Order: sequence, then structure tokens, then C-alpha cells
Amino acid sequence: GHLQLSACSHNEYRCAMPPQVQKGMRPAKMMTMIGGSSIGWWCVPVACLLALQLSPSSGTLCPTNGPPSNATWRFTTSFPPGCNGTACSYFLGVRTNEDAQFLDFMMEGKADGWIAVGYTPNPGMPDADVFVCALIGAQVTILDTYNIPNVYSNVVDSSQDLCPSSMSSVNGRIRCVFSRAIKTNDMVQDKDLNQSYYQLNGWTDASGSSSTSIAYHSRISTPRVSTSKLN
Repeated sequence: GHLQLSACSHNEYRCAMPPQVQKGMRPAKMMTMIGGSSIGWWCVPVACLLALQLSPSSGTLCPTNGPPSNATWRFTTSFPPGCNGTACSYFLGVRTNEDAQFLDFMMEGKADGWIAVGYTPNPGMPDADVFVCALIGAQVTILDTYNIPNVYSNVVDSSQDLCPSSMSSVNGRIRCVFSRAIKTNDMVQDKDLNQSYYQLNGWTDASGSSSTSIAYHSRISTPRVSTSKLN
């Protein structure tokens, strides 16, 4: 995607191997490098993480119109189950866009770092296509990310294929509305949403400290995994 970085010191980098390098391997987790990046690794200056913004990559497929403000969400997931509005720690709504090539998403929750939804062929975190609504500093950002096969590491996708409509942070609740092509041009990290997948729902606890990256979360409460594949 496009990393828009400003007012950064470029001496210390946070790095991870890209999925195409890591596939079939058990790589080191995120690491810090001094003095620059290393060939074959994705690196972001640590001092720039607060300023990190990802916009859709060149060539990303986006609908002409995002979901309307009064959209009806055909498929919903909420925690606690059956909750309404601000009583929900986590809420996800999904609908087909007026252009049937796209799906619209709305994620909202009480979170101190991020809320996310992921789609994976197996009932677990590895090899999941993950959409993240993240509070980075005082700014809400939508991130297209990927969980590496065979491990629990999450990396920012090399192609940002989410199309944002709105993002907000009000009274400790973050909210992101966005769209994504059902089938993108990224055949490596994006899942074809015409297929059936297990759904992952994850979020950080509001009492936790703010995160400047997609940090690890408690495995005791999240992610919640659907009991069967969804389509």
C-alpha cells in the first residue's frame, strides 16, 4: 500500500518477513533493526507508526458508492450475543454493495487499540485475511492485513484493498465503515470472498494500553471463531 510517513526518525525500524517468504517456514516474529531495512523484509520506521496511514493501493477495485448512512446490514455478529448499540463490545455488519462485486462492512466496538474481522480456511488465526479498524494515536485507520500460515504473526498487506467510507473514535468506541471487492487482484494475501471461510472476530480490551501497531491480544477471550464456515 502507500505508506504516508512524516516527521519521522529513520534510524530504528520495525520489520517482518513478507508472507511469500515466510510460507512453509517458521520465521522470527516482528523485530527491530537499527540503521535501516534489510532486503526481503517489510520495514516501517518505529517513530513513524503513530503517523501511519494506509490508503488503497494503486489499482485497488472500489465501488462507486459506499454503504449509505442508513444501511441495513444483512449479516451481523455481536458480542455479547444479541447486544444492541453501545452495549456491544464488538459489532460487525456485512452487506452486499449496490454494485454486487463488492461487500460493505461496518465494525464498531469499545477498544483501546483495534477491532478486526478475519476470514480463514481453517478454524484458527493462521492464513487469515484480516480487516482491522485500528486506533493509532488519536487517529482511526483501516488496515488490510494478513496472518502468516502456520504461525500467529500478523503483517500489513503489501496491497491495501479496503475502500474506506468513514472512520471515527467517540467516547472510547471506534468505528470503521468500508468496502472490499469480493475478489481482488491480490491472489497471495486476500481471500476470494465468493468462497466459504471461518470468521474470526477479535478486539482489544478497553482497559488495555493504546497500541501503535497491531499488537498481540489475549487469546483467552479473542479471537472468537465461527463454529462453521460462512458464505
